[in-house]
Formats: sequence, structure tokens, C-alpha cells
Amino acid sequence: NAYTAEATFSNGEKRAITGAWLLDEDRDLAVLQIATGLNPFVPLPMATALPERTDAVVAFGHPQGFAFTTSTGIVTSTYRSDQVPEPYRDELTAPADNMWIQTNAAISGGNSGGPLLNMQGQVVGINTWIGKDRPDMRFATYVGNLQTILRDAPKQPVSLAQSTGMSGEVRQVMAKYITQAE
Repeated sequence: NAYTAEATFSNGEKRAITGAWLLDEDRDLAVLQIATGLNPFVPLPMATALPERTDAVVAFGHPQGFAFTTSTGIVTSTYRSDQVPEPYRDELTAPADNMWIQTNAAISGGNSGGPLLNMQGQVVGINTWIGKDRPDMRFATYVGNLQTILRDAPKQPVSLAQSTGMSGEVRQVMAKYITQAE
């Protein structure tokens, strides 16, 4: 039942999460609105093409409670959800056309939601999951999946404090993301 969350930046600055532009539970993606602050920040640019096998990448995240870490690696392969080998495919709820980037960059619990960048500093993916019982099988959802759903984003974000006009299903999804963010 959490309806508040905040984002912490590497310089220690904290800003409230004030709303959500979109939530896509099947693709495990959310775009949240962050309150403005004294110091403006510039979002990282998104890549416009799927990375190729052997492209160098950097994974950012907070694995196992370590804040703001990076790890390097390469893209080892890319798959659509319907191409992911079983039993991993059975674990996915993403649509069949969702693209996944497999990488050997270290990704573990706490990296989820962090960016996977190419060497030009562009976001190519969002760190998402590791293989069940196979921590060496690491995946990021391709940023193109996010770009696809952003086209249908509402004109205004849904306020986190808003208690009316939000369906029970959206409220449950929102609570899931907020709880994970805290």
C-alpha cells in the first residue's frame, strides 16, 4: 500500500517520484516521473538499433545492496521472447516479440531496472533478469521495447498520491513498482 517513493542519485541527491507515465507489467517496464530539483539532470540517450553480438556494454545498478556499481561485458546474443530456450521462456510473461539482450556483463539481484549502455553512452537495454539456477545467463530488455510502448504513453502522468480514477489493477501494479523502489 505504498504510495510514495524517491530516487537517489549518485551524488546523494534525493527526489520524489511524483507520478507514472506508463506501467507495462507484461514487459516489466515502468516510466516514472521524478520531481524537479535545483540541479537539472539530462536523461541518457536511447540507442536506435539493436546491439550486435560482441558489442561492448556496461551494466549499471545496485547489485546485492552495493550502490551505483558498473560492470563491463559484451552482447553474447539477442532473442525475441518466442526464441528464448525453454525452460527460461516459461518464466517470461513478455509478449512474443519482446527483444532480449543476453550479456556477460555481471548482472545480479539489484541490477534490475538499471541501464545497459553501449560504448557511445546510449541505453541499449534495461537490466531485467538472470537465468533461474544459472547466474551466468544475464538479460536486459532491449530499449526498443520501451520506445514502442512510449508511443502510447498518456499526455499526463498518473499521480502517485491520486486515489481516484486509478483502477485496482493499475494500483496493484503501481504498488509493486513503488515497493521495489523503496
